[in-house]
Amino acid sequence: MASVFAYFRPRGVPGNYKIGILLEQGSPSEQVNVVYIPPGGTFDIPGNLVGSKLFYTQTAIKAGWSVVVEIRDKDIAYPQQIRYIPTQDNIQEELVNDGYTSSVMFHEIILVDLDELTKAARHGKIHELEYMPEVAEVRQLLQRD
Repeated sequence: MASVFAYFRPRGVPGNYKIGILLEQGSPSEQVNVVYIPPGGTFDIPGNLVGSKLFYTQTAIKAGWSVVVEIRDKDIAYPQQIRYIPTQDNIQEELVNDGYTSSVMFHEIILVDLDELTKAARHGKIHELEYMPEVAEVRQLLQRD
């Protein structure tokens, strides 16, 4: 099982994203915090339990903002922080390594551009991520929301 950060551009508008984050609950000692950071503030994205997974969703995320997923494990001294940076073209990720966070990714999260997967399928090319049940689950959850 995998954790997935998936996104698409509502109505195809560049630099504007709806995101869905589906996290496998790894160790019982893990705690997760997800925030988005527009200019002038930091706001929590609440998670919902979907089966045994946590699902976070947020719409109208804009280029120039950021989304941070922080995972703390009571058995590891430093938390894992992954920063997702929306641009006009896509969302990029970086593992935060600032001396106060873990330099090792102990909980992998796969970044998926759902628009790119859809384009590939329309051209008869199926990307291997299409076969991941977690990607299909996030796509379905985002369509419901």
